[in-house]
Amino acid sequence: MASKSPHRSIPQVWRVAILGMIAALPATVIINWLPNSEASIGGGVMIIGSILAGGFAATRSVEPSAAGLRTGFLGGMIALSVFIITEGMTLRWSLNLTVFFLIAVVMLLCTSPFFGMIFARIGGWVANTVADSRAKQASWPTNNEIPPVLYTWRGAILYPSPNINPIWWAFHYLIDTFAFDWD
Repeated sequence: MASKSPHRSIPQVWRVAILGMIAALPATVIINWLPNSEASIGGGVMIIGSILAGGFAATRSVEPSAAGLRTGFLGGMIALSVFIITEGMTLRWSLNLTVFFLIAVVMLLCTSPFFGMIFARIGGWVANTVADSRAKQASWPTNNEIPPVLYTWRGAILYPSPNINPIWWAFHYLIDTFAFDWD
C-alpha cells in the first residue's frame, strides 16, 4: 500500500535540489556583502545551490547531475521571476520586445539546467573526494600499507612517480613551492 505521508510525495532528487536552493540563499546574501559584488539570487542558486545540491546528492545516493539539472532550473526560474518583478513591470511591452523576451526566456531555461548540472557534478566530486580521503586517512595506519613513492630518480633528475595522480602531485608541488616564500 502506498504511503500518504507528505514527506514521500516529493521525489528524493527534488528534495535535494530544493535543499541546495534554500542553502544557497544565505550564501548569496553573504557574497553580496563583499565589495564590488553583484551576485543575483538566480545566479547564486544556479551556481552555489547546484554545488551544494551535488554534494548533498553524493552523500544521499542520488545522482548529482539530476539534482543539478533541477537546481539549475529552479535558479533560472528565480532569475526570471526577479526580472519580471523588478524590471518587467516598468517596461512598455511592444511586439518586438515580447518576442525577444520569449526567446530570452527559452534560452535561459534551456541553459540554466546545463550550468546546474556542471556545478552539481563539481559538488558531487568534491563530496566524494573528501569522503574518500577521510576514509583513507582513517583506515591507512591499520592496513599496514607502505606510503606511496612520490618521486623517482631517473639519472640525476628527480621526477614524480608515475603511480601518483598528476593533479595531486601538482597541488603538492605548488604547496611545496609557495608555502615558505610568502615573506
